Amino acid sequence: MARKLKAHRLSQEFSNLYKEDAQARQEILEKLVESVGEGTFMLGPIRFHYGCHTCIGAHCFMNFNFTVQDDARVTIGDYCNFGPNVVVCPGVTIGDNCVIGAGSVVTRDIPANTFAAGAPARGFRPITEQDDIAKLFPELRQGRFSANIARSICSKSLVWGYSAMSG
Repeated sequence: MARKLKAHRLSQEFSNLYKEDAQARQEILEKLVESVGEGTFMLGPIRFHYGCHTCIGAHCFMNFNFTVQDDARVTIGDYCNFGPNVVVCPGVTIGDNCVIGAGSVVTRDIPANTFAAGAPARGFRPITEQDDIAKLFPELRQGRFSANIARSICSKSLVWGYSAMSG
């Protein structure tokens, strides 16, 4: 019971901080979870049931309302990205380089290099070299980023997400 209360308190402390308070947030994460890799970034609010049963890899991004119900070990690989409002259930392993869509409930393992979404989440397709953002949006490589390019990225991403789910 003490572990759970500690996790709830630390989750709330993290969520009360602004994203600019990076050092304080990092210190809280290091107390909250078993391990967190370099370069991992979470937007608040976050919720961990125990925290001490969660291992998070390097260079991950968790959008707001990220929840981990870690009654059993949860392992998240390197370079994973989570949309907003994702719930990760107990005992799940998410492989390296995965993208988990917004609103997903991850109830089973997700293999590396997979785009998964839904409630319950399921793998829709592998993530390949063709998904490299620099290949999809060559404007980024050329340093010509603008509001119009940002809108283009958003619209292409929506189409990509829809086609990935329907294909």
